[in-house]
Amino acid sequence: MSGAGLHGETGQALTRADRREGILAISILRTLSGLRARLLALVLSALVPVTGLVLYTAAEQRRVAAAEVQGQAQNLVQLVSASHERLLGQAHQLLSALARVDAIRAGDAAACTTVLTALLREHPQYLNLGLIEPDGDVFCSAVPALAGTNLADRRYFQQAVATRGFAVGDYQVGRITGRPSVNFGYPVTGGAGGLRGVVFAALDLAWLNELAAEASLPPGSTVTLLDREATILMRYPDPERWVGRPFPAPWLAGTIRAQQRGIAEATLPDSVHRIYAFAPLRGEGGSAAPYLAVGIPTQTATALANPVVARNLAVLALVAALTLLLARLTAGWLVLGPMAALLRAARRFGAGDLAARTGLRHGEDELGQLARAFDAMAASLEREIAYTRLLGTVAAAANQAASVEEPFRACLDAVCALTGWPVGHAYLRSPDPPGGFLPASIWHLDDPDRFAAFRELTEATRVSVGTGLIGRVAAARRPLWMNDVSSDPGFLRQQPGVDLGVRAGFAVPVLVGQEVGAVLEFYADRPAGPDPKLLAVMEQVGTQLGRVLERRQAEERLRALNAELEARVAQRTAELETANRELEAFSYSVSHDLRAPLRSIDGFSQAVLEDYADRLDAVGQDYLRRVRAATQRMGRLIDDLLKLARVARSEFRRERVDLSAMARAIARDLQKAEPERDVEFVMADGVYAEGDSHLLRLALQNLLHNAWKFTAKKPRATIEFGVLDRGGPPVYFVRDDGAGFDMAYAGKLFGAFQRLHSTSEFEGTGIGLATVQRIIQRHGGRIWAEGAAGRGATFYFTLP
Repeated sequence: MSGAGLHGETGQALTRADRREGILAISILRTLSGLRARLLALVLSALVPVTGLVLYTAAEQRRVAAAEVQGQAQNLVQLVSASHERLLGQAHQLLSALARVDAIRAGDAAACTTVLTALLREHPQYLNLGLIEPDGDVFCSAVPALAGTNLADRRYFQQAVATRGFAVGDYQVGRITGRPSVNFGYPVTGGAGGLRGVVFAALDLAWLNELAAEASLPPGSTVTLLDREATILMRYPDPERWVGRPFPAPWLAGTIRAQQRGIAEATLPDSVHRIYAFAPLRGEGGSAAPYLAVGIPTQTATALANPVVARNLAVLALVAALTLLLARLTAGWLVLGPMAALLRAARRFGAGDLAARTGLRHGEDELGQLARAFDAMAASLEREIAYTRLLGTVAAAANQAASVEEPFRACLDAVCALTGWPVGHAYLRSPDPPGGFLPASIWHLDDPDRFAAFRELTEATRVSVGTGLIGRVAAARRPLWMNDVSSDPGFLRQQPGVDLGVRAGFAVPVLVGQEVGAVLEFYADRPAGPDPKLLAVMEQVGTQLGRVLERRQAEERLRALNAELEARVAQRTAELETANRELEAFSYSVSHDLRAPLRSIDGFSQAVLEDYADRLDAVGQDYLRRVRAATQRMGRLIDDLLKLARVARSEFRRERVDLSAMARAIARDLQKAEPERDVEFVMADGVYAEGDSHLLRLALQNLLHNAWKFTAKKPRATIEFGVLDRGGPPVYFVRDDGAGFDMAYAGKLFGAFQRLHSTSEFEGTGIGLATVQRIIQRHGGRIWAEGAAGRGATFYFTLP
């Protein structure tokens, strides 16, 4: 139900009550016989608008009271939502830290359980902490789990495995704890990026009951957490009675699911009519966000307004009786003028002119009392509306402001405009020891020149908690009022303040949680008594401004964390780039420095064999041939090292590359080189990628040459090239049915000089796959392999 609907129903209820009161008033008037008709008409014409004003005032008071009830419910919804987001952030930080703990990563279940049990004691907001293996089985748990417990079907586990990032699950009853909770997951990865498991944390939903209990809600209020099937996950009060049961008002549950957030009214089986504020709590990663519904009895709103309405009606009845008596005793010309003034003021006020007043002298006669009552009611209503506008102004400034100063300055301006006080100022909590509060350069001064000296004095005054007006407000965490600073020895700027034109004052704390983050102070140039209503409204203003400070603190923490992370990433990146450059320079230099002596060794060995063959026996010639073979193999190794170095040093040009045509060209070259071999090439059509054509050709050459080499001992072999669609980036592959390899040694495949077969079985230098990996990484992709000894191998790679 919308706010307008609520106000309309409240207004209808008010109209019915006032109609009964009007009928009673008419009955009383009919008993007053003997008055002249003209005077009676004049009196009635004055009483009708006054009655309308009273009814309008009553409607406004009830509307404001209902709005306050709605605001209280919505504030609790916002508070719970903020707490929910804070708990998400804490869980993310805890799990990301756990994923890096050695005891978790080591695969020791006992050590893992010990660590998690200790952490669970330190974080009582969680029901359980644990580690799930990649297949879903629980590896270790702070709360003992039954053997064979499998959590592979949990959303947080599936999402953490799929995204390799932080995941939030559904609100559910835990399989291990048996209690309502929301679970979070975070992947634990190995050195090569493989998944070792998923750490999880189960957040106890009891935090919602604690938050609701601390909110000081009116009697009969409820706080309910529903899942998307309208099942109650948590309920305050009486959680044990309601948790796990369907929500008792299906139509209201449907309204909550349809509207997502808003206001509605309903009467549940407990026969209490309530105003409900509801909104979904934010989920992440596709989790099903639950709904929070806060219900406050409507009787709370009417209980606040009914005494005022009764009092106003009683005043109206008294004024009417006195007016009739005066009309009986006096002539019509004595009444006509004042009554006309009253009528004009009532009409202006009814037309929206809230400053409309009777302009009559507030004497002790009946008309004077009626004028006083009218003006008092008009002033009261005008002030209530002004308070409402003040709250709206501060709320709008708090929501739209890009800095702390903007909403604070808007608040100072609005309060000073409302009260007519000339001075407003803000003290902010000092972030540095020894603490206390520092004067901010946030002011409202009606006359800057007049109060310039007071401003200079204030900005030189640092306040500690408990001293002065600011310090006492910070210690008490509630507003304080001074009728006259000259009579308050605890006011630090007492005598200079009086000399500079400061007399009455009050200060209001701005609360951030349970901590005072700032204090607002206001001063008049004359003594003034306390205004409890103003102080109550200012407490709400302080709460709204506290959200601004809380948001700024959260933003500062986030900026600091981001700056730290960026600095770490930049440092690690610089270190890695330096190491890579040094390694590439060394490889390039060594390759060039070795080539010249190798050519000399090979050349002189060949010359000895050709020119002195008749002087050498068979053993000497064999030795020289071995020397030549070794130098030639070293030459090939140097060539491969140079290629590897060029991969990192070459200019990168991204373009659209036809991988199918490239693979077929390489296959034709291989078949021309060894036409006697029986090898079938299966090449997929229309395979394209974005990348450097020269580097991608070098990568495909190495992969297809690798497949050609390791199928050499098969009489008939098959080599495939194609692409797979696995729901993400395309996955390209080269597959053969040759010698294969043992997956236990898969981690050595892409290391330089790493070989799984001896050179007597298959020639090679151990550089080719390292070159391929370097090329794929330069494209921002990744490469991996699968295989089995004697059954071939498949190399997969991605190119984002």
